[in-house]
Amino acid sequence: MHRVRTQKRGDTWECSLVSIIICSWISVGINVWRYHDCSRIGKLFEETNGYVYINLQLSTYINDCLIFLYGFCCFFGTIKLIRLCRFNQCIYLFILTVKQAGKELISFGMMFSIVFCFISLFILFIISIKTLVLFECFSNNRNVISNDSIAI
Repeated sequence: MHRVRTQKRGDTWECSLVSIIICSWISVGINVWRYHDCSRIGKLFEETNGYVYINLQLSTYINDCLIFLYGFCCFFGTIKLIRLCRFNQCIYLFILTVKQAGKELISFGMMFSIVFCFISLFILFIISIKTLVLFECFSNNRNVISNDSIAI
């Protein structure tokens, strides 16, 4: 009886491994399909110089299928990671350490995100100032060009 139970558990882990392999190979096939569809759309666009209606419904369908397969691969990969964490003592010790330092890690993460937000806002502010200065320079040059052409 014990042997049957362990054999069923082994089948479960093997099923997740086989599922990862199957989803990965199907993803490779869908990537090839997507490449051919993009080539078809590119040729159609090149032949008509963009003056024809291009139906992108098939491309969207292909992309959605690929995203679903990536999701399944991530799901089964997470199951494999849980199995690894369950049986590997070094990773189990790391998990216990992270669990012990959870409050400190959360406070560090919050402080890091606040600092990151302020740095991002500062960079956006600098970029917007540079954009405004460049826009003023270009608009002033247009006025100079138009005034020179009138004066001549």
